[in-house]
Amino acid sequence: CNKSVAFPKKMGHENEKETVPLLDGNVEKSSSTLNKYGKGALLLSSVAGVLFAGAQYTSNTQTSLSTSSQTGLKLALSNEYTAVHGHPAKDYTWVEEGMLVEPHKTTKVALDGVTDKRVSTCKALHSHSDEVIEGVTSEEGCDLVFTKPGSFKIQVWLQNDEEKEEPTLSTDVTSRYVRRDIRKLNSDDLSTFMDAMHTLYQMDPAYGIATYGPEFKSISYFVEKHLTNSVPDKKHDYMHDGMGFLTQHIS
Repeated sequence: CNKSVAFPKKMGHENEKETVPLLDGNVEKSSSTLNKYGKGALLLSSVAGVLFAGAQYTSNTQTSLSTSSQTGLKLALSNEYTAVHGHPAKDYTWVEEGMLVEPHKTTKVALDGVTDKRVSTCKALHSHSDEVIEGVTSEEGCDLVFTKPGSFKIQVWLQNDEEKEEPTLSTDVTSRYVRRDIRKLNSDDLSTFMDAMHTLYQMDPAYGIATYGPEFKSISYFVEKHLTNSVPDKKHDYMHDGMGFLTQHIS
C-alpha cells in the first residue's frame, strides 16, 4: 500500500475506562459491526497469536462434564476446537474446568457415557438479563450458539421429558472469547483474521468508524499507542522491561 498512515495527535497517559466490561456482556453493538470485516476487526485481539491469557489445554479431554445430583447423569459440552485440543482455562479458579464456552461457536450439549438416553432440547439463560438462547436439536443432542461474553445457565431436557416444566439437568457456564495460536485457527477463523488485518491496515479511521461504529480502530491507532507508551526514558516506558510487557501487547 502506497498510502501513508496518518497518525493521531499525541495521546496522554490518562487512564482509559474499559468500554466493554470483562465480566458482563450487557453492551449493545451497532448492527454494522456484524459485517464480516468489522466483526473480525473487533475480535482481532481475541484470535491473535497467543493463548487465552496463558490458558492451558486439558490433554486428552474432548468434553466438559457436569453432574446432576438428582439424576447422576453427566452433561458433556464441546465445540470444534475442544474436540481437537481439549478445553482451555483449566488452571483458572474462577471457572470450573470445561465450563468455558465461546461466543459465536456452536456448543454441542450431550450426555456423557449414556446410550439409552439423549438430550432432546436445551436452552441457555443469561445471568444478568432476560436473554434466552434456544438450542437446536442435532444428532449428537442439542446445539447452542452464545452471542456474547457473560455468565449463563444451561438447562437440558431429555427425551420424554420435553413437556416437563423443570429441566432434567442444568449447569452454570462462563462465555469468553479464547485467544489461540494463529497456527491452530480453522480455515474460517484464519480467513476472518486475515480479512480483519487487511481492513485495519487499509481503511481510513474516519471511514472505518462510519462503517463499523465507534469501536473501530485502524492500525495507526495501535502504532501510535505503542510509540506513545514506548519512550526512550525507561522510567516512563509502560510497554517493555517489566510485568506490563505481555499485558500491554496482548491488549
